[in-house]
Amino acid sequence: MQISFLGTGAPLSATRATLGILIKAKNAETLLIDSCGGFELYRRLDSIGEKLADIKHVILSHRHGDHMAGIMAMALDSLSPNFYGLEDTMQAAKQLFELTYPNVSSVLDVAPQYKLINYSETVNIAGYKVSFYKANHRVATVAIRIEHDGKIFAFSADSVVSNEIIDCANNADLFVCDALCATNDVSKERLAGLMHPSALEAAKMAKRAKVKSLAMIHIARFANITNMLTEARTAYDGPISIPNDGSHYII
Repeated sequence: MQISFLGTGAPLSATRATLGILIKAKNAETLLIDSCGGFELYRRLDSIGEKLADIKHVILSHRHGDHMAGIMAMALDSLSPNFYGLEDTMQAAKQLFELTYPNVSSVLDVAPQYKLINYSETVNIAGYKVSFYKANHRVATVAIRIEHDGKIFAFSADSVVSNEIIDCANNADLFVCDALCATNDVSKERLAGLMHPSALEAAKMAKRAKVKSLAMIHIARFANITNMLTEARTAYDGPISIPNDGSHYII
């Protein structure tokens, strides 16, 4: 599998786009996890030579705008988009599109399809085995595990530390965690309120899950990258990285 990071930042980052992860593999269709924060999705795809119209399958981890607002671009330009998410997420996706582009569905060649998923469910999407785990965030959220040709990719989505996230990441070749910042980059109270793990917590989950490598994204504007890597390395001795927008990983 090739993992391409379209956006790696938290919503108010001035230097990183918001969350979008593109997955490609042999004998499978292109799969998008989260859709960035809006029409930046189009630009981020163009920057790595991908076309929005070619993406037919999008899994949305939750309803926050920095993860799902790119559906506006997809619904307008993709020939047949299929959006997958929890009921809460799909309701928000429909409302966003209908509020911002009322009546446009009547002129689209194919209307977007909104397909419900559930916690603790494993399904085939676009040729991948996809499993969903309950994340612990401010709104209903799923962590996502993808298996293909013997390789495992796991994405925590936005969540505090939990056994479900560790189960999702179990023995993954690449565990991508929305780690936000280092422990000392922000007050404990604020970090707790944002409901994201610190770099240290992400590393501890990676160790418990026995993953082969850890990548941290959803980087906050107040995060110190050096601090994040330093503290993560105290808890996990495997490969640790912080991808940039446009980074590609092969597993």
